[in-house]
Amino acid sequence: IDADSSTATVLITPIDDPSWEPDETVYLTVSPGAAYGAGSPSGASVTIISDDLPPDLIVSAISVPTTAGADTDITVTDSTKNQGTGPASEQSATGFYLSTNTTWDAADLFLGSRSVPALGPGAIDSLPSVLHVPPGTATGSYYILAKADTNNAVVESLENNNIKASSSIK
Repeated sequence: IDADSSTATVLITPIDDPSWEPDETVYLTVSPGAAYGAGSPSGASVTIISDDLPPDLIVSAISVPTTAGADTDITVTDSTKNQGTGPASEQSATGFYLSTNTTWDAADLFLGSRSVPALGPGAIDSLPSVLHVPPGTATGSYYILAKADTNNAVVESLENNNIKASSSIK
């Protein structure tokens, strides 16, 4: 702040990039010094709103065999879709988990993943994946849970809609 001045203009220049991101806020606080005091208010903020459109990755379809057993390979086909209005410009991965129910949690066993290319709005990537059911898996009913963006590589408008459960496998 110039001498004998009670105000100053601070220029904030956002840098535009192609990735969608949540709103960001810049905070400026003036602290008193030996030669001046801080007025009231002593700070200000400005929020930068992204003009980019957000992606939203989901698993739109999953197919699995009706039966499987311990220590066997199964082929799972999934369709990972960007249902958002903006591009998912980064490569991501869809992960597969063996579960005793249709809800993903820490008890589910990771079976593997596949790469998903960058997807434009409305784009779908479908691919079969060969997964191995671990030896010692108890007999019973299971589900394969497919989780889009399992590696959290893409910042999405919704981060809690990435999981789809298969029909049961016996």
